[in-house]
Amino acid sequence: MTFTPKDCANIRNIAVGRSALRLRLFLTCTQKKTGATILKIFEKPEEMAFEEADFHQEIEKDSQPFVTDLNGDFIDDILFNDVDKQIKVAYQTKDGKSFVVMPFAQSMLVAEGQQSTEGCLTIDHTSKIMTSPHSTTLVDLDGDCISDLFMTVQDKKTGEQFYEIYLRRERAASLAEEGEGSVKSDKNGLKGLNSYCLVTREPLPSGSRNLFSFTDVDRDGAIDMLYLSRDDDGLNLFVHHNRL
Repeated sequence: MTFTPKDCANIRNIAVGRSALRLRLFLTCTQKKTGATILKIFEKPEEMAFEEADFHQEIEKDSQPFVTDLNGDFIDDILFNDVDKQIKVAYQTKDGKSFVVMPFAQSMLVAEGQQSTEGCLTIDHTSKIMTSPHSTTLVDLDGDCISDLFMTVQDKKTGEQFYEIYLRRERAASLAEEGEGSVKSDKNGLKGLNSYCLVTREPLPSGSRNLFSFTDVDRDGAIDMLYLSRDDDGLNLFVHHNRL
């Protein structure tokens, strides 16, 4: 099975995801005419080849988006740097026909004043972008069987790079808004927003190249963090044991 993306000089990244009904390919490429970096979507109707969907999102030049279910509604969303170098989230609507684009801090983080803000670090989220390449991923770091967010970011002014850990606080945010057993919805019908709490922000280790892996190294049931770092003696493997 083959398909030809229109107006793409070269393909930078492909991610597999889903709408409510169909398999989707999220394709990042360089636009032929302008040289801009754009994100396209291809859908696969049953027993048919992939077809280009009516979706086009220009993102920061040479950057890479992160495609995953960010708000727990079982369809895939997009975390990306926009052309103005702001981190944005494109949430897929339930019918799969469109996306709602929102700023990262306003759409994903625990809202100020909610009970679950205790212990959350406060920073200027508009002053950073995702690194390129990045190691952004969803992984359960605190053992509550709910995925948390790990991302690598860069300060736009200083160029300094950090890794950040956000623990999901979806249940606490929901309880504060609508009562036990419910999930908060906004005016667009999107569920599970305002649910992540920043708990760790550390400078990226020198020589790590923003590339991290996660697995249970010491078999204690908690996911640990691994990365390689290069120095004059070659490559070294480092393990950060999870104590969350």
